[in-house]
Amino acid sequence: ANRSLMRPSDKKSGNEGERIGVRAYREGDSLRFVHWAQTAKCDRLIVSERQGPAQSSAVIAIDTDPTIVHGEGPWSSLETSIRIAASLCEQLTRQNVIVWMAANSDVWEVQPTDLSRRRSLDRLAKLAGTASLPLNGFGMHEARFVITTAAQTQDWGPNWKSIVIADLGDASTQQVSVGPLAWIRIKPTADALQQFV
Repeated sequence: ANRSLMRPSDKKSGNEGERIGVRAYREGDSLRFVHWAQTAKCDRLIVSERQGPAQSSAVIAIDTDPTIVHGEGPWSSLETSIRIAASLCEQLTRQNVIVWMAANSDVWEVQPTDLSRRRSLDRLAKLAGTASLPLNGFGMHEARFVITTAAQTQDWGPNWKSIVIADLGDASTQQVSVGPLAWIRIKPTADALQQFV
C-alpha cells in the first residue's frame, strides 16, 4: 500500500477537486467553470473555484558533522545517511511534495520531477562530511527529517523527526536515544539497508 508521509496542505485554488468558492469571471477563465445560477442572480459572469492539487513541502537534513561520522566505505554513517536521504526524497517527491535538502551549509530544492531528483542525487553523490548542520529557518515546512548518528547529543526540537544511525562497532548503541524524539533508529548492516538502495 502506498501511504502518504505528508498530510494534505490547505486548500488552494485550481481546476480540480471540490468547489471551494465562487468569484467574478476574469479574462482567460474557462467557460466550463461558469456558475450559471450565480451568474443569473448577479447579472455578471461568476465562476467556480475548485481545489488545486495539494503541494506540501518537507526538509531532509543530513548531519555531516565530522566529529559524529563513523565508519568508512559504503556502510559508513555518512554513506548510510545519504542513501536514506535519497530514498526518503524519492518517496516524498513521488507524492508531489517539494523537498528541501540540507547538508553541510548547502540547501537545495528538489521538485517532484525526474530531472530535479537526478540533479539532487548528483549533489548527494559529491557530499562529504565537512561541517555541522544549522537547522534554523526551516519552520514553514510541514515535515522535517534529520538524519544523524548515535554520537550526536543535540536535541533537534519537537518538530524534527530524527533518523538515528547506530555505530556498527558499539553494541551499546542498540539502546541509544537521541533527544526525546528519536523517530527511527537504524543499525547499518547490508540486510537492514537493502531497502534504501
